[in-house]
Amino acid sequence: MEYKKVFLDTCVLSDIGRMNEEDRRMLAFNFLVNYKFQIIITLYQIMELENFKDEQIKNNVYNFLEICYVGIGKNFYRLFEEEVSHKQNIDIVEYNLSIFTYDKDNNLMNFKGFKDSILNSKEYQKNKKEHDDICADLQLIDRPTDDINLYTKVLIIHNLKKYFNINNFDISYNDIPGLYTYSYSYANKIGSSSLKEKPTEINDICMSYLAPYMDIIVAERKQVARYMELKQKKDFNRLDHVIIKKHSDVIKYNTNGSISFNLTINI
Repeated sequence: MEYKKVFLDTCVLSDIGRMNEEDRRMLAFNFLVNYKFQIIITLYQIMELENFKDEQIKNNVYNFLEICYVGIGKNFYRLFEEEVSHKQNIDIVEYNLSIFTYDKDNNLMNFKGFKDSILNSKEYQKNKKEHDDICADLQLIDRPTDDINLYTKVLIIHNLKKYFNINNFDISYNDIPGLYTYSYSYANKIGSSSLKEKPTEINDICMSYLAPYMDIIVAERKQVARYMELKQKKDFNRLDHVIIKKHSDVIKYNTNGSISFNLTINI
């Protein structure tokens, strides 16, 4: 049986970090053994986790991921490059940056070892600065049109020209599913009051590019609404197979103060 690729929004991981240790370990066991889940996370999530003010919750999340089966998603522009290169055979696009790698002694690293190697890399620091600069710039951007579908197409054309020197837009949305999902999320988010108040909300957009490559997604309410809108598009079917759940569908706050994770799907 193949492992199902599962994306958990950072708010979900945060609540898993608030679960008691026994429940958290049982959840990891179920993910790994009973449900056959592979959790896919992004560098943007590692950035968010590193900014957690509560060190205990952060460590609990890292401890949870340590005993799960985890993959790291590629940077979104690297994924877009693959989509453009393989647009006639999109099924060969590889979403994973790594299922971890080897250290200098050729030993396979666990999650924490891989995470620490990322945090200490020059590339991570470069990406973090670019991310912080983008978040600051987004405070100044207004939505140029209220027509979200038109704005989405403009963003796609802009990115194809800027990064891939493609001037003629003759690509089906189904051939560039990550870029399309990212652009649609971007077009909806730009100009929103929530983004003006909290520019780090751009992370919801930055991580949306992986959605077409997942089997299950658990995200915050507004981002789920974007995915459900895309599911209704007649010219796009790359989310048809994806099970999409809201944070509130899965995370339950019990009367005794504990937190439980309940993902009801047909395994």
